[in-house]
Amino acid sequence: MEGIELVWFKDYRSNRTQVGGYQSFFSDPCALPSGVPQGSILGPLFFVLFINDLPDAVLQCSILLYVDDAVIFFTHRDAMVIEKVLNEELVIVNNWTHKNFLFLNKHKTEVVIFGMDARISQVSCFKVYIGNYELTRVSEFKYLGIVLDENVSWKAHVKYLITKGGKRVGMLGRLQKNLTVGAANTLYKLLIVPIFYYCDSVWSCCNKCDTDGLERLQRQAAKIVAMSSSSDTAMQILKWVPLETRRDKHVCTGKLVKKCLTNNVPRFLRNYFTFNRDVVPRIIRQSNCLRIPQIRTEAARTAFFYNGALIYKKSLN
Repeated sequence: MEGIELVWFKDYRSNRTQVGGYQSFFSDPCALPSGVPQGSILGPLFFVLFINDLPDAVLQCSILLYVDDAVIFFTHRDAMVIEKVLNEELVIVNNWTHKNFLFLNKHKTEVVIFGMDARISQVSCFKVYIGNYELTRVSEFKYLGIVLDENVSWKAHVKYLITKGGKRVGMLGRLQKNLTVGAANTLYKLLIVPIFYYCDSVWSCCNKCDTDGLERLQRQAAKIVAMSSSSDTAMQILKWVPLETRRDKHVCTGKLVKKCLTNNVPRFLRNYFTFNRDVVPRIIRQSNCLRIPQIRTEAARTAFFYNGALIYKKSLN
């Protein structure tokens, strides 16, 4: 580049390279019989290639991998069958890790049973082991920033969001006197909005009574940013829309439902929805709408297969 001069030289005595006023240090080359070098550009890719065949090692369970986080799961109506299969498969996984010079962090590994309260309450003894170590059974755990509870009601996750977002809204309130409306709005979008929007397509089917707390938190933030005593006035000034509207938009317009319709999703979401025209041969007014499934429980009313179809139908109107 014009006006910039880079000077390179090699100091072989200290294994050091200098570019202008900056120095870089290099370690001596060495052979790596196993593992991947930390801090390297290709290290993450090498690790993914190294661990990518772990799901092929198990026989009955499924495994989800995200970098060094692994989730092994199995579905059955009988909890005792789940316990038996998980123990058998974890023996295989443990042997696979030893053969590949890896190890499982037993103290960070937990087990949870997902289901309805009536079924979960009947499971009094459920023990899963890695070697001789008994894994801790929990009612909720955080995976990739999402808190999953055993009923998949999203109550725990929404509570986590309100706690985390409330701290930042409080911080914004303490800075209010030192900020302009524009600066406060920018801070809100940078520090608080990502908390509300992160993976909201996943937990958008939670109960409305749980998300009312999030709406109140947004209104509180609006009053701080707009420096108004009325949340309705503040929302109109800032042109903010309710968080529920945003979640519906992310589910439908955000292409989650559309990806399910084109099977551009993981295998457990493929063929997830059905159009009315695929079931009713004659042309009706609702032919291009997704078929709303028949449900019998309140838990099913909050599920994605039901809410996704309703949101898609609403977007066509």
